[in-house]
Amino acid sequence: MKKFLLTSLSSIMEQKNQVIMKQINILYIALIAIIFIPIASSAELPTVIVSEYQVSPEMFMPGDSGMITITLTNTARAATKTETRTVTENRIIITKTDTDTKTIDLNAIIEYIRLSGNGLEVIEDKYRRVGSIGPGQSKTISFEVKAPRSQGTFFPVVWIDMKNAENVRFPIPINVVDGSVDMAIKTPPIILMEETATLNIDVSNKKPNLINSVHIIPKSNNNIEISPSKIFIGSLKPDEIRNISFDVFSRTQGTKNIDFELIFRNGIHNIHTETTTIQFEVSNHPSARLIAVEYPKTVIRGNIAEIEFEVINDRLSSVIGVRVIPIDNTFDISPSEVFIGSMEPDDAFSARFNLHTDNMPLNQSEISFKVEFRDMDGRLFESDAYPISITVTETQAEPVSPMIPIIIIVLIVLALIVGFFVYKRKQRKS
Repeated sequence: MKKFLLTSLSSIMEQKNQVIMKQINILYIALIAIIFIPIASSAELPTVIVSEYQVSPEMFMPGDSGMITITLTNTARAATKTETRTVTENRIIITKTDTDTKTIDLNAIIEYIRLSGNGLEVIEDKYRRVGSIGPGQSKTISFEVKAPRSQGTFFPVVWIDMKNAENVRFPIPINVVDGSVDMAIKTPPIILMEETATLNIDVSNKKPNLINSVHIIPKSNNNIEISPSKIFIGSLKPDEIRNISFDVFSRTQGTKNIDFELIFRNGIHNIHTETTTIQFEVSNHPSARLIAVEYPKTVIRGNIAEIEFEVINDRLSSVIGVRVIPIDNTFDISPSEVFIGSMEPDDAFSARFNLHTDNMPLNQSEISFKVEFRDMDGRLFESDAYPISITVTETQAEPVSPMIPIIIIVLIVLALIVGFFVYKRKQRKS
């Protein structure tokens, strides 16, 4: 019995020791787990992309300079760091896990950015140090470039070298096009001397992009007046056409040339000039003129000679301030001028003067008149001198009686008849 009791007690003690050892082993494993368990973390790595780019001007012309502007964006929103710990209690075999979560920012650190021209010249700042960009944030970088003299499409590459993320290579297409801005100049079929003619010009943008500061300056050294001296158009969209006009005026006839300089800006700093030259003929044409309608060829000194003119406007346009005046002030003529005023094309008006001959010299005298007028722009004109000749005599000779020639003829006839009869009588006597 005693032996049995000892055996049982020994068995119980052994089981208890096994349980204790088992608990110690579990606690040991738990401690090991706590010490060596990995810290679980989930982090969104920073990623930089070229989210947007702009090219100014949109289309380069050969030799143009411009800007390439890129926007860099860190697409990472945030990074989360999670710490996990597991604790096992002694008597109640239950595993309890506590989790601590921390949110931290992961910035994208950019070592440098550079632009490889690949056919374009990078004028300055080929290398740029940017620094860091926070999650969801953006930065804008600009590079100044210059296009080559040839046309084509070029692909400069943006190189972005990152410290803690993937490097970026981003090509940007640049188009170089030698498009033009055209001027279609319409001249009237006839341009007359001393007449204002209008030249209509259609200005069209044949380039595939907007141009700015468009203006046209006419130039001529043929003694031609051109107005206005300059026309500012402003901006022209692709394929847009704008109509403008210039007035030209010449006091001389012949072949004339005008250069029209079209100046525009492509982008910010690129100024371009295109010149179109036109040639046209200026023809001489009668202007406002005088025609002598009636005046005496001979006048007795002391009498008044009445002189009548007709004033005709042969111009294609209206005139104002028309007046007829004598050129020589040595003669006593009244009135001193005849004022007509305005005249439409093809109008005709009369102008009458009285020439007082009391103090005029005898024999023939030449008296000249002219027309003065202004066009609708206020320019003053005068016609060539129009002379007339009048002879002044002391007295007028008595008129010969028409009966004297008749009497002379009758006497001649009678003399012939008498001579005939005398001749016949002599024949009979013989």
